[in-house]
Amino acid sequence: MNILTKLTIFVLMCYVSAKYNCKMDGCQNGGKCTYFGNCECAHGYVGYDCGVQMALRSFGPSCTIKCLNGGTCFNTNMCYCTESFHGNRCQYQKENIQCGLEGIQITIMTSTKFQGEVTTKPNSTGCQFSNFRASNATLLRSYRLITPLSLQTTNPCHRAINRTVTPDKVTYSIDVAVSEKEGVYNPLRDRIVNFKCVYPRRIGEGSTQDNTQSYTPVELLYLDTRLQPLTQGVQEGDVFYIDFSPTTESGTNGLQVISMEAFSVHNGKVTTFKMIEKGCILPTAESRVKSMKQVEGTRPNGEKIHKTRIEMTAFSLYGNSYLHFNYDLKFCPGACPEIRCIRRQPIQPTQHQQPYHHFGGGPGLNIVI
Repeated sequence: MNILTKLTIFVLMCYVSAKYNCKMDGCQNGGKCTYFGNCECAHGYVGYDCGVQMALRSFGPSCTIKCLNGGTCFNTNMCYCTESFHGNRCQYQKENIQCGLEGIQITIMTSTKFQGEVTTKPNSTGCQFSNFRASNATLLRSYRLITPLSLQTTNPCHRAINRTVTPDKVTYSIDVAVSEKEGVYNPLRDRIVNFKCVYPRRIGEGSTQDNTQSYTPVELLYLDTRLQPLTQGVQEGDVFYIDFSPTTESGTNGLQVISMEAFSVHNGKVTTFKMIEKGCILPTAESRVKSMKQVEGTRPNGEKIHKTRIEMTAFSLYGNSYLHFNYDLKFCPGACPEIRCIRRQPIQPTQHQQPYHHFGGGPGLNIVI
């Protein structure tokens, strides 16, 4: 079975980072959280968090308010916003930066059900987001960071600020991680946002600009047995390698795979197979995951990095369904500390059904509805 195309699709999918993930933010009105962090709404409700009742939507003349940025009018004069905006007319972005002459302010809005961490990268003592409920009328919580632009050590946030100077402008940027657990990254759940302020070098030339964008801190590369990039499909049973490398944007030179599972989707059902847990290959996965180790590599600029290389045997979980991988990563300044794994006797795989949001649980095969 040729799975090269499936591996490529997996990489593209994981580079997309949603601003709302129900694993951390929850669903409203009886909605169920799926494996991928999206809400499946109960009958009669719609929206990214199932927050609006279909029967209450207003259209045309029956709507007396103009909802902006894709918002939906309901109850005649109210707006239900998309996941990226808030406000009575959806006029404000949930993630924004305000650029001042002496400092900047970063704001990230989450639901009040948000169970996670909002931190700068790298995180520093004293450089912390304050959080408070936006208002009693909304179900939003505001995380806010205010910092001067100073790079002096007297500024608690000086390690988190990146300053770039060109002949015509000065750029200050801060990376912010929105994650379930500080220091761990999962492509289906977490995101890293780059907030940037651009200042003209001379007064009166141009204007201050602000922008935000999400990025992935890891690069995946699939290799053949000669450790060359895969250029053709692999068959079931063939050996191949996956290299996990920290990107320059990650601000780190090393990473470690903490957990990993394979999954396939068929007719709306997600089949998962847990392979790595707590940094160790599970006994039930040893026939598919041959080895995992840290190896040295270099970036195009010659900088040394420490990446994780996993040796695998190609396999399928459900017929010809696409094979994907989900994983948790820990980033380190250099080489990550070695995890000592205790070899255990293999356990027979089990098969059972779990709610759609279950992440596989114990070792073995799980059918997730």
